Amino acid sequence: MVNSKFVSTNGEIKKFSNKQNEPLLKNELAFVLSDVPNGRALARTFLVDKPNKYTLNQRIAGITPHSDIDAYYLYITMNRNRYFLQFDDGVKQTNLSLDDMQKYIEWYPKSIEQQQIGALFLEIDNLITLHQRKCFCKKYSWEQRKFGNCVTIQRGGSPRPIENFITSDDKIGINWVKIGDVKPGQRYIYKTNEKIIPEGVKHSREVFKGDLILSNSMSFGRPYIMGTNGCIHDGWLLIRDDKNLFDKEYLLQVLSSNYMLNQYKKLASGGVVNNLNSELVQNTIILLPKKEEQIKLGNVFQQIDNLITLHQLKEMKRS
Repeated sequence: MVNSKFVSTNGEIKKFSNKQNEPLLKNELAFVLSDVPNGRALARTFLVDKPNKYTLNQRIAGITPHSDIDAYYLYITMNRNRYFLQFDDGVKQTNLSLDDMQKYIEWYPKSIEQQQIGALFLEIDNLITLHQRKCFCKKYSWEQRKFGNCVTIQRGGSPRPIENFITSDDKIGINWVKIGDVKPGQRYIYKTNEKIIPEGVKHSREVFKGDLILSNSMSFGRPYIMGTNGCIHDGWLLIRDDKNLFDKEYLLQVLSSNYMLNQYKKLASGGVVNNLNSELVQNTIILLPKKEEQIKLGNVFQQIDNLITLHQLKEMKRS
C-alpha cells in the first residue's frame, strides 16, 4: 500500500506495506493529496513501474491516463507544474481534493509528441545521473562544487506578531513575500499581496531583484527569481549569487530538479526531509558548466516552460 509517508520528495516510492487493496497497474500514477505526516511531498506524482505491486490509502489519489495520454509525459509535467502551490499557504496543513485535481489544466500535444517530449526529459535525467557519477562531467568539463562555496544562503525572518507590521500603505510598505504570491507556472515574483512597514525589515531578511529564494517548508525546494525588492519570512531561504557564477534560469532549473531533491534526502537525518535549512542546502553539490553553456540550457528549459504556460492560459480562457 502506498501512503504519503512512503512517497519521497522526488516522486519515488521509498517503501510499501503488505496490506493489499485494489492494486495499481503499470503506467498508472499515484498522487499525494496531503503534506503530512512527514515528507512534505504534497502534489508529488509517482509513476507505477510494475503491475499489482502498489495500492492506495486515503491520502493518495490514483490516476489512470486515457489512451491518448502518454503516462511518462503526464508524470513529468505534473511534477514540474506549480498549479498545486496555490493551495499551500506555507503555514497550515494542506489537503487537496479530487475536485482540485480535476481542475488541473495541462498542455497535451499529440500522442507521438508527448512520447518525444517524455523521451527528451528521460534523456536529460539520464545525463544528470551520469554527471552525478562524474562520468559525463569529466568529458564536458562540468565542475562539481559545494553549493555553499558558490553562493550566499541565508534563512528568512519574520517580525512577530506579523499583524502589527502589515500595512496597506504602498508609499511606505515593503513587499512581504508569501507562497500565495506565486501563480501556477510562475518563475519570477514581481509583486506581493501584502506589505510590511519599514520597522519590520530589521526583523526579516531583505531580498533584491535578481536574488533567488527557495521554499524551505511545506512544498519545500521550490525556487523563484525575485523580479522586485522585498522581505522574506522564515519559510524561505535566500540564495544570492554574489560571485556571478550562474545564469539565473539555469540555476532555477537545477534547484527544481530531482538531482537536488535527492541530495536533500541523503543529507537529512534519517533520510526524511521535513524542511530545508541553510546548512543542508550549503552542503549539496551543484553542477557548474561554463556560463555560455548554462545560458543555452536555461534558454531551452525557459522556452519549454513558456510553451506550457501559454497553452495553459489558452485552455483556461477557453474554459
